[in-house]
Amino acid sequence: MAEIDDLVGVKYGNLDIHTKKPIKGKIDGNAILVCKPDQLMKYKVGTCWDQSLYTYARLKKDLGTANVRVIGYVYNDEHNEHITHTTVLVKDKKDYYWSEHAWYEHQGVHGPYKSADEIIREIKSYLPKGSKILVWKDNLNNVYDKLLAQNKDISFTQFATEVFDFN
Repeated sequence: MAEIDDLVGVKYGNLDIHTKKPIKGKIDGNAILVCKPDQLMKYKVGTCWDQSLYTYARLKKDLGTANVRVIGYVYNDEHNEHITHTTVLVKDKKDYYWSEHAWYEHQGVHGPYKSADEIIREIKSYLPKGSKILVWKDNLNNVYDKLLAQNKDISFTQFATEVFDFN
Protein backbone atom coordinates (compact mmCIF):
# COMPACT_ATOMS: atom_id res chain seq x y z
CA MET A 1 0.00 0.00 0.00
CA ALA A 2 1.80 3.03 -1.30
CA GLU A 3 0.19 5.55 1.07
CA ILE A 4 2.37 4.35 3.95
CA ASP A 5 5.49 5.05 1.86
CA ASP A 6 4.10 8.50 1.01
CA LEU A 7 3.84 9.30 4.72
CA VAL A 8 7.50 8.55 5.45
CA GLY A 9 8.99 11.70 6.88
CA VAL A 10 5.70 13.04 8.25
CA LYS A 11 6.27 14.17 11.81
CA TYR A 12 3.57 13.89 14.45
CA GLY A 13 2.31 17.30 15.52
CA ASN A 14 -0.04 20.20 14.94
CA LEU A 15 0.22 23.24 12.69
CA ASP A 16 -1.11 26.73 13.30
CA ILE A 17 -4.01 27.23 10.87
CA HIS A 18 -2.86 30.79 10.04
CA THR A 19 0.94 30.50 9.84
CA LYS A 20 1.16 26.78 8.93
CA LYS A 21 4.05 26.52 11.41
CA PRO A 22 4.37 23.78 14.05
CA ILE A 23 2.66 24.55 17.36
CA LYS A 24 4.51 24.18 20.62
CA GLY A 25 2.24 24.04 23.65
CA LYS A 26 -1.51 24.44 23.89
CA ILE A 27 -3.52 26.59 21.52
CA ASP A 28 -7.18 27.22 20.77
CA GLY A 29 -8.73 24.41 18.69
CA ASN A 30 -9.91 26.90 16.06
CA ALA A 31 -6.26 27.83 15.44
CA ILE A 32 -5.04 24.24 14.82
CA LEU A 33 -4.98 23.04 11.21
CA VAL A 34 -6.08 19.52 10.32
CA CYS A 35 -4.25 18.99 7.03
CA LYS A 36 -5.91 17.85 3.86
CA PRO A 37 -3.76 15.43 1.81
CA ASP A 38 -1.95 18.11 -0.24
CA GLN A 39 -1.22 20.12 2.91
CA LEU A 40 0.12 17.06 4.72
CA MET A 41 2.50 16.35 1.84
CA LYS A 42 3.60 20.00 1.75
CA TYR A 43 4.15 20.58 5.48
CA LYS A 44 4.98 16.99 6.57
CA VAL A 45 3.37 17.50 10.00
CA GLY A 46 0.12 15.99 11.22
CA THR A 47 -1.66 13.83 13.75
CA CYS A 48 -3.63 10.64 13.13
CA TRP A 49 -6.49 12.87 11.98
CA ASP A 50 -4.43 14.41 9.16
CA GLN A 51 -2.77 11.11 8.29
CA SER A 52 -6.05 9.18 8.16
CA LEU A 53 -7.55 11.86 5.88
CA TYR A 54 -4.59 11.35 3.56
CA THR A 55 -4.77 7.55 3.67
CA TYR A 56 -8.54 7.54 3.13
CA ALA A 57 -8.33 9.88 0.11
CA ARG A 58 -5.48 7.90 -1.44
CA LEU A 59 -7.05 4.48 -0.93
CA LYS A 60 -10.51 5.67 -2.02
CA LYS A 61 -8.95 6.89 -5.27
CA ASP A 62 -7.16 3.56 -5.79
CA LEU A 63 -9.76 1.09 -4.45
CA GLY A 64 -13.13 2.87 -4.36
CA THR A 65 -15.20 3.93 -1.37
CA ALA A 66 -16.82 0.53 -0.80
CA ASN A 67 -13.41 -0.97 0.03
CA VAL A 68 -12.19 1.74 2.42
CA ARG A 69 -13.60 2.40 5.88
CA VAL A 70 -12.53 5.05 8.38
CA ILE A 71 -12.99 4.44 12.08
CA GLY A 72 -12.47 6.81 14.98
CA TYR A 73 -12.73 6.51 18.70
CA VAL A 74 -12.25 8.33 21.97
CA TYR A 75 -11.04 6.55 25.08
CA ASN A 76 -9.82 7.57 28.49
CA ASP A 77 -6.26 6.66 29.39
CA GLU A 78 -4.74 5.76 32.75
CA HIS A 79 -4.71 9.48 33.71
CA ASN A 80 -8.42 9.74 32.81
CA GLU A 81 -7.56 12.02 29.87
CA HIS A 82 -9.58 11.66 26.69
CA ILE A 83 -7.51 10.38 23.76
CA THR A 84 -8.80 10.27 20.18
CA HIS A 85 -7.62 8.18 17.27
CA THR A 86 -8.64 7.74 13.65
CA THR A 87 -7.43 5.02 11.31
CA VAL A 88 -8.33 3.29 8.05
CA LEU A 89 -9.48 -0.25 7.29
CA VAL A 90 -9.24 -1.62 3.76
CA LYS A 91 -10.79 -4.52 1.89
CA ASP A 92 -8.71 -5.84 -0.98
CA LYS A 93 -10.50 -8.58 -2.93
CA LYS A 94 -11.53 -10.93 -0.10
CA ASP A 95 -9.17 -9.89 2.70
CA TYR A 96 -9.18 -6.97 5.12
CA TYR A 97 -6.22 -4.85 6.22
CA TRP A 98 -5.54 -2.11 8.74
CA SER A 99 -3.35 0.74 7.53
CA GLU A 100 -1.73 2.64 10.39
CA HIS A 101 0.87 5.37 10.37
CA ALA A 102 0.36 7.79 13.27
CA TRP A 103 0.09 5.21 16.06
CA TYR A 104 3.82 4.51 15.92
CA GLU A 105 3.98 1.27 17.88
CA HIS A 106 1.48 -0.25 15.44
CA GLN A 107 2.71 1.50 12.31
CA GLY A 108 2.39 -0.40 9.06
CA VAL A 109 -0.10 -2.41 7.08
CA HIS A 110 -1.60 -5.23 9.14
CA GLY A 111 -3.39 -8.26 7.80
CA PRO A 112 -4.79 -10.13 6.13
CA TYR A 113 -7.87 -10.44 8.33
CA LYS A 114 -11.09 -12.30 7.57
CA SER A 115 -13.32 -9.34 8.57
CA ALA A 116 -13.32 -5.72 9.66
CA ASP A 117 -14.69 -6.87 13.02
CA GLU A 118 -11.52 -8.92 13.54
CA ILE A 119 -9.43 -5.77 13.01
CA ILE A 120 -11.62 -3.75 15.36
CA ARG A 121 -11.22 -6.37 18.10
CA GLU A 122 -7.45 -6.24 17.64
CA ILE A 123 -7.32 -2.43 17.75
CA LYS A 124 -9.42 -2.43 20.93
CA SER A 125 -7.05 -4.96 22.48
CA TYR A 126 -4.16 -2.47 22.04
CA LEU A 127 -5.78 0.23 24.16
CA PRO A 128 -4.13 0.72 27.54
CA LYS A 129 -5.31 -1.65 30.24
CA GLY A 130 -8.17 -0.15 32.20
CA SER A 131 -9.06 2.39 29.51
CA LYS A 132 -12.67 2.77 28.51
CA ILE A 133 -13.97 3.57 25.03
CA LEU A 134 -16.22 6.61 25.32
CA VAL A 135 -17.08 7.15 21.64
CA TRP A 136 -16.79 4.65 18.77
CA LYS A 137 -17.40 5.87 15.22
CA ASP A 138 -17.44 3.33 12.44
CA ASN A 139 -17.49 4.17 8.74
CA LEU A 140 -16.72 7.89 8.82
CA ASN A 141 -16.44 7.97 5.03
CA ASN A 142 -19.26 10.48 4.47
CA VAL A 143 -17.81 12.85 7.06
CA TYR A 144 -14.34 12.54 5.52
CA ASP A 145 -15.74 13.13 2.02
CA LYS A 146 -17.45 16.31 3.25
CA LEU A 147 -14.30 17.57 4.99
CA LEU A 148 -12.09 16.83 1.99
CA ALA A 149 -14.52 18.53 -0.43
CA GLN A 150 -14.68 21.86 1.38
CA ASN A 151 -12.62 24.75 0.00
CA LYS A 152 -11.52 26.12 3.36
CA ASP A 153 -8.99 24.80 5.85
CA ILE A 154 -10.18 22.26 8.42
CA SER A 155 -9.76 23.39 12.01
CA PHE A 156 -9.25 21.06 14.96
CA THR A 157 -12.58 22.21 16.36
CA GLN A 158 -14.44 21.53 13.10
CA PHE A 159 -12.89 18.07 12.75
CA ALA A 160 -13.64 17.11 16.38
CA THR A 161 -17.22 18.36 16.05
CA GLU A 162 -17.97 16.64 12.75
CA VAL A 163 -16.13 13.37 13.40
CA PHE A 164 -16.69 12.83 17.12
CA ASP A 165 -19.75 15.04 17.73
CA PHE A 166 -17.75 17.18 20.19
CA ASN A 167 -19.32 20.56 20.89
